[in-house]
Parts: sequence; C-alpha cells; structure tokens
Amino acid sequence: MKRQPHTLPLSTTPITPCNTLHTLYTVAYWLTQQSNEAEELVRAAYQHRQGDTTLHSLLDALRYHAHKVGATTNAIEAEALDIRFTVLLADVARLKHSEIAAIVQQPLAVVRYWLLIGRQQLASEQTLRASA
Repeated sequence: MKRQPHTLPLSTTPITPCNTLHTLYTVAYWLTQQSNEAEELVRAAYQHRQGDTTLHSLLDALRYHAHKVGATTNAIEAEALDIRFTVLLADVARLKHSEIAAIVQQPLAVVRYWLLIGRQQLASEQTLRASA
C-alpha cells in the first residue's frame, strides 16, 4: 500500500505573514521563472497595497503588476498570463475556484475553463521538456 504524503487542508493552515509571503513569492516565481523578477513582483504588490496585507488583496496586486511588468500588449497575451496565474492560484496557493474568480475578476465558469486548458498546457510543456 502506497502512503500518501500528509498535507493539511488549507482551511486548517494558519494564515501568517510568513505563509502569505511564501505563497506570494512561490506564485510570482512560477509565473516569471526568475527569482529577481519574482522578488520585484512581491515587493511591488506589498507597496501597492500598503496597509491591506490580506492574501487576496496581495494576490490581486501581484496580478496587476504581473500584467504591468509583463507589458502584455494584446488581449491574447493578457489572457495567457491570467490562465497561468489561475492555475498557480489553484495548485500552488490552493485557493477555491470562487476565490480565484474574485481575484481575476471573471465568472466561475471562465475560471474552471481556464484551469482545464491551463493544466493541459502545463502538462504538454512538461512533456516537451522531458523529451528534449
């Protein structure tokens, strides 16, 4: 019998400033794939929100700055960034679909569709990297 690693459900994981920072940095790193850009995004998110340091508020600011820094020039690039961000929020930050919908300001059905196609894209990227 194969043992599954023990993980705490998100609802029992305490939300501390350290956990919030860790989640923000992890999402930013997977979004940018570079540690210095991830640090800049996290710093910009905290500066943008100043007093409001709830995880949802900071993730919203992180998304805003990712679009700004990424200089998405058209709607297709902006949507591709949002799709990747949505997958990261679900799989890294472990947010509920309804919470993600509020952050990316999209209906729940759109978020679920983005998760489907985003995970498929991620799987195909990993397959291509493995075969290279």
